Amino acid sequence: MQAEIFVGALTVSVAGGIMSLDRTAAFQTMVSRPIVAGPVTGYLLSNIEAGLVSGMVLELLFIGDLPVGAYLPAHETALTVLVTALMAVMLGVAGSAGHAFKALPIALVIAVPFGRVYKSADDAARRVNYSIYKRAEEIIEKGHDISLLKENLKGAFVFFSLTAAALFVTCLPLMYAAHFLAGRREWGISPALYPAFFGALALGISASYNAAYGSRASLAAFFAAGAVPAIALAVFAG
Repeated sequence: MQAEIFVGALTVSVAGGIMSLDRTAAFQTMVSRPIVAGPVTGYLLSNIEAGLVSGMVLELLFIGDLPVGAYLPAHETALTVLVTALMAVMLGVAGSAGHAFKALPIALVIAVPFGRVYKSADDAARRVNYSIYKRAEEIIEKGHDISLLKENLKGAFVFFSLTAAALFVTCLPLMYAAHFLAGRREWGISPALYPAFFGALALGISASYNAAYGSRASLAAFFAAGAVPAIALAVFAG
């Protein structure tokens, strides 16, 4: 199991680094959003249930927190990867399906403080890329040839490498800790955590409503999107 956790942490860290490129560095196809990143991470860890539940709730929580201009939001992709990884480990120890709603509150409490690590990695990547941009600008002003594609790839690699490294150094020890704690009876996944899950879901719905408020089109999309958690709840609850 120890080797499986190491391989799993490495795999989701690389995958998380690649998906994080979609935030600002490349692509912009929305694969970095929690609703996609969660299921992808769950699939890689052979627990799609964990990914669906975490992706659903974290998408609601972070749907209005976007990297616009100089604003540096929470790193929703990395947080989703970490939350899903912790849930997958805990559910693996539990040995049965249907516990994702109870595992999510524990994973959120553990993961959220580490959001500052991912935010710092994102900030560092932006600073390094700014220096790459200034260097390229100086070369162009001097009339020298430069491959702009190469410079863009450098910037994308900086985002990937720093995010993947931040994920690995957090995922690996926390996944080991989650495996240890989930195996102890006093730290087991209790049915009493169901209310905590619904609290997290309600907070996410509130956050997404606040992000959509003021636009009729956004409100319509918000209420339409409300069908997703309702369907997910119906599927997993019954």
